[in-house]
Amino acid sequence: SGDDAVLKRMRRGYTVEDFRSMLKKIRHEVNDITLSTDIIVGFPGETYEDIKRSMALMTDVRPDILNITRFSPRPGTEAKAMRPMVSGGIRKQWSKELTELRNKLGTEINEGYIGMKANALVTEHGYKGTFVTRLDNYKVVTVREKTGIKIGDWVVVQITGATGMYAKGEIVKI
Repeated sequence: SGDDAVLKRMRRGYTVEDFRSMLKKIRHEVNDITLSTDIIVGFPGETYEDIKRSMALMTDVRPDILNITRFSPRPGTEAKAMRPMVSGGIRKQWSKELTELRNKLGTEINEGYIGMKANALVTEHGYKGTFVTRLDNYKVVTVREKTGIKIGDWVVVQITGATGMYAKGEIVKI
């Protein structure tokens, strides 16, 4: 969450400023990282104002990967008994808004890689004749499969496009 009161109810033990400070230090120490973070949407007592603070935080810190999970009460947890419970429809709407933001930010971040050539590790088969590759900083780049290349090979890719979830490229050197 991007809201300290929600983080406190979640018993997270850190604040938004703690998160920002840690991220600033990491980005200072490591030049080109891929930031992945998670957000739980609709924790009991959360308001739309809290969600807007979470969206503002994500816009500011610009994570490469943002996993969005709708809160679901689990038996035996403190949160199951917390009130007020956020309705499923509202959790769904907030999740949709955060997903749209994630896609917008992801596209902007991934567009910054267009034109770059980089070493990439072929990690898996993708969809419709593609490989999923990862750059040194864990950035995902999809490429068309090429004869003679297999999972585990290192290749050089040229980044040619971007989506909200990954960069697109082509293999330029085996």
